Amino acid sequence: MSSAPDRRSTWFFFVALGVLWIALFYRLAFIWETDDQYSHGWMVPVFAAWIFARRWSTRPEPARPGRTWPAAVALAALWVPAAGAYLILESSPEWRPMMWLLAGAVFAASLLLAWLAGGAPWRRHFTFAFFFALAAVPWPYDFEQWLTLELSLIGARITGILLNLGGILAHVQGNNIEIDVGVLGVEDACSGVRSFQSSLMVALLFGEWFGFRAGWRIFLAVAGIVVAYLLNIARMLVLCLAARQGGIDILDQWHDPAGFAILLLSMAFLFTLSLALQKLPGATVTLPPAPVPGPAPAAGIVTAAVLVLAATALLPLSTESWYRWRESLRKPVDTWTLTPAPPNVQEEPLGERVEEMLGYDEGFRRRWTDAGSRSLDLIYMRWLPGGRTSGAGPHAPDACQRAIGREITHKSPAQLAKFGNVELPYQVYTIEDTGRTFYLLFVLDDGYRDPEMLSAGLMGMDVGNRARRIRRALEGNRDTGQSALQIALVGETDPVVAERELLAALQALVVERQP
Repeated sequence: MSSAPDRRSTWFFFVALGVLWIALFYRLAFIWETDDQYSHGWMVPVFAAWIFARRWSTRPEPARPGRTWPAAVALAALWVPAAGAYLILESSPEWRPMMWLLAGAVFAASLLLAWLAGGAPWRRHFTFAFFFALAAVPWPYDFEQWLTLELSLIGARITGILLNLGGILAHVQGNNIEIDVGVLGVEDACSGVRSFQSSLMVALLFGEWFGFRAGWRIFLAVAGIVVAYLLNIARMLVLCLAARQGGIDILDQWHDPAGFAILLLSMAFLFTLSLALQKLPGATVTLPPAPVPGPAPAAGIVTAAVLVLAATALLPLSTESWYRWRESLRKPVDTWTLTPAPPNVQEEPLGERVEEMLGYDEGFRRRWTDAGSRSLDLIYMRWLPGGRTSGAGPHAPDACQRAIGREITHKSPAQLAKFGNVELPYQVYTIEDTGRTFYLLFVLDDGYRDPEMLSAGLMGMDVGNRARRIRRALEGNRDTGQSALQIALVGETDPVVAERELLAALQALVVERQP
C-alpha cells in the first residue's frame, strides 16, 4: 500500500471523529453556557483532544478487522437515535435523556470507527478518550436534583453542628443557616455540590496523565468527589464566619472567591494524591517509550468516514427542515406580560445571586397588601427563546420550598386560567412554614399552554412527560422561551377563598403582549 492512501485514510478517520463530537458538543453547549454547574464542559473537548493525541502517539499495531459490513450497517443504524435526539433537543434543549441518547450514539460510532481503522487493539486503546469526553454531558436531572438537595441539606446540618460546637449559635432550617447576624439564604447554602462534576473531570484527567490502572482511577475519582463535598462544607463555615465579621452583605464578596478556592484546593489535593499513588507498586501502566511504527488506518475506513460525515451533516438539515415546515402550518401563540407596578406597590430586583443561578432575561419581585390586609408577594421571571429556558423547572415551588425548610401539604391539579386570548396553566400550593399556612399560585408558561407540562412534570419527573415531549417535537414546537410567575398570599385561612383571590390578582396583572 502506498503512503498516499494511508495519509488520506488517516485524515478521514480524524475528520469523521471530529465532526461527530462537534455535533454533540454543539448541543451540549446550551447547558455549558446556561448552567454554572456544567461550565467546566467548555474545557472537556480540549482535554479530550489532548488524551486522544496522547493515545495516538502510543497507538498499538493496528489489526485488520474481519467483515466490515456489519460495522457499516451499525453506523447507519446509529443515525436513527441520533436524529431523534437532535430533533427533540431542538424543542426541549434541556432534556437530558436525549443528550445521553445522542452522546451514546456518538460514543458507539466512535468505537466503530476505531475498530474499522485498527481493529480491536485500536478500539480498546482509544476507548478512554471517548469516555472522557462524556464528562461534558450533564447528569440525569432527577439524580442531580436528589444529590444537590439531599447533600446540601446534610451539609447545612453539619455546618450548623460545627458552628454550635464552636460556640456560635446556629439554627438550620432546610439549607438555610441562621446565625446571630442573619440568615444565609438558599442561594448561598445550596451550592454544596457544584464542584462534583469538575472534580470528577480533573480526577479522570489526572488518571490519564499519570497512567494509573483502572482501579486506581476509580479510587481517585471517588476521593475527588468526597473531598469536594468536604470542602463545600468548609465553604459554608467560611461564609458563616465572614458574615459574622462583616455582615450578611459581605457574602456577595466572598461567595465566588470561596467557590474558586474550592476548585483550586480540589485540584491540588488530586494532584498530590496522584503523586503519592504513582509511587505504589503496580499503580501505573508503562506506556511505550515512543510511537509504535506501523501502517496508518486501512483504506476501508474512508467509506465509513464518508458515511459518518454525510449522516452528521443531515442532522441539523433534517431537523431545521422539519420545524420550518411544521411552523409554517401553525398560528403564532399569543404572549403576555404584566401590568406596570402601581405607585403603592414595592418592586425590586431578585438579586444578583438569584439572577446568576437562574439566568433569566427579565425578573423582579413585587410586594403589596390588599384591601383585606392580606400580604401578597409576586415573583416574575422570563427566559427568551434560545436562552436559559431550563431555569424555571428546577426552581418550581416543589424543590425550593422544601429547600428552605417549608412543607407543601397540598398541591391542586394543573388548570387553565383564561385572560383574553391567553390561557395560562396554574397550580395552587398550600404551604406550612413554622406553624403558619399560606397559599402560592404558580404559573409556568412554555408557550404551549399544556397543563400537564406544569411545575415539576416539565423536568421529567413523571413517565408521561416523555410522551408529551416527543409529541411536542413531532408537532414541530421548538423552544419558544419560558415565563414563570408565582404569587404568595399570606393572611387567608380558607383555601377556597385563597385560590379565588389569587386568580383575581393574576387576572388584574396579566395583559397580552403587544407585537
